[in-house]
Amino acid sequence: MLPEPGEAQTNALDVDDAIRAAGFEHFRAIVFTAIALGGGVGALARYGAQRLIGTDADGFPTSIFLVNVIGAFGLGVFLALVDRVRSRTLLRPLIATGFFGAFTTFSSFAVGIVQLAKDGEWATAITYAVLTMLVGVPVGALGLALGRRVRRPGAAAR
Repeated sequence: MLPEPGEAQTNALDVDDAIRAAGFEHFRAIVFTAIALGGGVGALARYGAQRLIGTDADGFPTSIFLVNVIGAFGLGVFLALVDRVRSRTLLRPLIATGFFGAFTTFSSFAVGIVQLAKDGEWATAITYAVLTMLVGVPVGALGLALGRRVRRPGAAAR
C-alpha cells in the first residue's frame, strides 16, 4: 500500500521524506527501480534522437542541443502537470529523475563544449553554450507555463 497524497507525503518533491513518514522504508527499492526504468528508456530515447539527428557539417552538436531543449520543455510540462495526479509518488522518480535525467544530459553538453574548444572550434563552442542557455531555459519555462494552463478534466473555464 502506497501513501496517499496529503497523508504521508506533504511535499511530493522529496520522495525520501514521504517514504520515511509513511513507514515504507522497503518502498525505496521500488523508487530506485522506477528511476532505473525511466533512466533506461530516457537513455535509449536520447541515443535514438542523436542517431536520427546527428551533428551538423560544421561540428555543431545539433542532436544534443535539440534533445536538451526538447527535454527542458517536456520536463517543464511534466512538472506542471504531475501535482494534479492523485497517486504520484512514483511519477517524479520515474519520469523527472529517470527519463528526463537520462534523456537530457549535462555531461554531453559540457564535454561537447570542451571538445569543440580543444579542437579549436571556439566560435562553435561559445555559440553552443550560449544558445543552449538562451533557448533551453526559456523553453523549460514555456513548458511549465503551458502545463499550468492545462485544465483538469471537468474543470470549468475561467
